Amino acid sequence: MRSAMPLAQGRRQHSGSSGSFFVWAGLLAATRLCKQLPCWAPPIVAPTSGQRSRSAGNSAAAVGEEPTVGAWVQSFGRGEKADLEDNVTLLTRTFEAGIAENALEHGRECNAAPFGSFRRVVPHKDRHGNLPKWQQLGSGAARASPFDVESVLVSGGPLLSLDECSAIVEEAEAANTWVKSFPHASKDREATMPDRIRVDALPATLSWLSEAIGRRLYPAIESAFPERQQSCAHNLRLYQASVLRYRADGTVGPISTPVHQDFSFLTLTVPLNSPSEYQHGGTWIEPLGNAVRPERGHGLLHSGRVWHGGHGVSGGTRYALALFFHSSKHVDHGKRFEERASSQIIQGRAQEGADELAFSLRAYAEEEEQRSGELDAGQGEARRRSGVGEAWLASSGSERLWP
Repeated sequence: MRSAMPLAQGRRQHSGSSGSFFVWAGLLAATRLCKQLPCWAPPIVAPTSGQRSRSAGNSAAAVGEEPTVGAWVQSFGRGEKADLEDNVTLLTRTFEAGIAENALEHGRECNAAPFGSFRRVVPHKDRHGNLPKWQQLGSGAARASPFDVESVLVSGGPLLSLDECSAIVEEAEAANTWVKSFPHASKDREATMPDRIRVDALPATLSWLSEAIGRRLYPAIESAFPERQQSCAHNLRLYQASVLRYRADGTVGPISTPVHQDFSFLTLTVPLNSPSEYQHGGTWIEPLGNAVRPERGHGLLHSGRVWHGGHGVSGGTRYALALFFHSSKHVDHGKRFEERASSQIIQGRAQEGADELAFSLRAYAEEEEQRSGELDAGQGEARRRSGVGEAWLASSGSERLWP
């Protein structure tokens, strides 16, 4: 899973990498979640003595201006009196060059093997004839949106049959090539995380998915966001798929994943066995304050920007199919800049990482400004509590405690 750097605050966990970067990442996440101020980004906190730096003319958020961020790196360790304007250096590249690189990278991922060869457009007469309806959970917009950081949906019926779920689990266990991996997690934290096997290592599951994706899964996702071009079936691109196994043997405590964001446009999680076969578990959804536990074969769908995590399994074994989708009509420049910043800072390339982080802030601000102009009156209304979603949560046995 290509996952954003988890926050080093509260329930959000990190691996103990560069502490200064986690301060930046926390502010970046806060900026993205601030929907009421779409054209503004807060000043970066320089990792000196806890003092807040000046905003360099709000360059990180200003449209049409190149942010000067070299000073953030050069001021490390200078103390409270560090004056950023005294040490402004040139950017390592331009914002426009980064945008072009993002688009190329996005295109490669959308068309990469093996999923890039899957049939995407299926005539309506050949599509699955009984797609389940979606229920929106918790506090979301009046209409579900793949861009909404609080828009979480669960299918009212199964997307996969019981036999299909069993076949996937059986092939994964027979292959027995499970690995543990999570970006930026420490080895100690990885020990309490789920096992993972990529679907492209499971021939029978891959063959099944190549047929089911166009006939059933793409149309189902399209039906969740019928008014959004980006989530139309022919624009969706599966780029990563894994089977997850949360097996609690009692030796290392509950098996879970940290609260994080995905680098996907949309994420679909399908439980492959019954919740009665394990204790606790499910997907923790930060905006809901709940762990959602759909029935076997049902789908949980949300934007990659939703803060979520694998709720701790304290007994038994939980299996889930995790599918990650891009949209050919949407390049998430903010996320791509952010991911690049994370990688470069971990590699010790602080100057380049700081530049990419500033580009990320600018990209998010520009995206929010553009989207705010596209929202209609119904989508621009205040958030409301969904009665249907609340009823589903109350009846599903969802957990309200993070382990």
